[in-house]
Amino acid sequence: MFRTAPRWQKWPLFALVFSLSALVLTACGDTPSNTVFTPAALPALQPSNTPVPATPLAIYPGDTLGKTGVSAEITGGGSTLGEPVYTRWIDKYKQVSAGVKLSYQPSSSGNGRAAFQGTPIPTNAAVTKPTVPLDFAGSDVPFTGEQLNTLVNGKGEVVHIPTVIGGIAVAYRLDNYKGDLRLSGPTLAKIFLGDIKDWSDKAIADDNGGAAIPAKPISVVIRSRTGSSGTSEIFTRFLAVVSSDFRDRVGPGSTPKWPTFNQLEGGSNDEVAATIGGRDGAIGYVDAAAAEGKNLGIAAIRNRTGRYIKPTADTLTAAAQAASVPDDFRTFTVYAPGEISYPITSFTWIIVWKDLGTLPNATPEKAQAIANFLWWSLHDGQKAENLPAGYAPLPTSLVQRLEGLFINNLDQKKIFQFKGQPLNIAKS
Repeated sequence: MFRTAPRWQKWPLFALVFSLSALVLTACGDTPSNTVFTPAALPALQPSNTPVPATPLAIYPGDTLGKTGVSAEITGGGSTLGEPVYTRWIDKYKQVSAGVKLSYQPSSSGNGRAAFQGTPIPTNAAVTKPTVPLDFAGSDVPFTGEQLNTLVNGKGEVVHIPTVIGGIAVAYRLDNYKGDLRLSGPTLAKIFLGDIKDWSDKAIADDNGGAAIPAKPISVVIRSRTGSSGTSEIFTRFLAVVSSDFRDRVGPGSTPKWPTFNQLEGGSNDEVAATIGGRDGAIGYVDAAAAEGKNLGIAAIRNRTGRYIKPTADTLTAAAQAASVPDDFRTFTVYAPGEISYPITSFTWIIVWKDLGTLPNATPEKAQAIANFLWWSLHDGQKAENLPAGYAPLPTSLVQRLEGLFINNLDQKKIFQFKGQPLNIAKS
């Protein structure tokens, strides 16, 4: 579980031209026992831009927002990686503000971003068809700089608020195998390219210190080819960093161009996890919570220092603590350096309009309700009892920066607005 409740600093919202970058971090936590293998050097993806340091703000008290008594209906949707967090937060927030009716519609990060913009989503039996337009999007992938410029010219600025750190687990089912499975990035890439077809392959044995795994065909499970998935984006970004072959043949993306070799597919993290659980020899990528919920095996993945690490509270938090996060908060955090960091991690974001007067059916009370919920999520929402297993809280330094979206006595233009006017943050 995750322990500390963070706080935040400043965030200028005008840095809309930064491109997404695969950035790396440091870590601390548990170290699996047994032999440590030194990974072969691989070409790294070059980041497309360098983050701009943020100016620190004063630290504000965590109870700035409280029971304001506002009433509103708020609908968000998108990321299935973030769904367990938002579902728990919504349940907990009822105790704070009974007049605010919150709902979250999981489908995919791509669907969430599209519905937030007002783009109709085709009906798909595998997912919930989200409301259009949404009040906020849940997404594991930020808008690109080009997309943000289009949004700014159309409706105004968009704010990306990182909410938690999630880990993408490599989940599997191997009947009659009781050991801890270990996989290096290059081996994992070959499995998902279809180049390694059986669990007895020498590359898998080498990752496991020479221990042979009984011969058994590998069944690869991926997210649906027809949907845009933030989980796929994070996973393929990792594989593209650790394997030049994967980068050349597939590359990172929300809708990867997987080679075809009889893979199984699932429309969400839960569906992928259920498919893995239903077939001996299956392997796939899901959020850690979904893997644990289906009692699947979770592989230890080799990190930059050569250690094999599982996604835990400590390894996720540690990976994010040294993240170089730009002032617009859009960055990827895969393949962290550090002895004990888990290498397949990511922030997941809530995406909202900076001017909350842009909301569908906008009222001052509705705008206030969203601001109140976001403040709560970045403070009380980070506490251990408010986070499900498989997720880590934001680093304190990042929370302090994000507070600048709500309270900034130096520049009222940098905080949330309602129809051009600074939104006053109420306190009960």
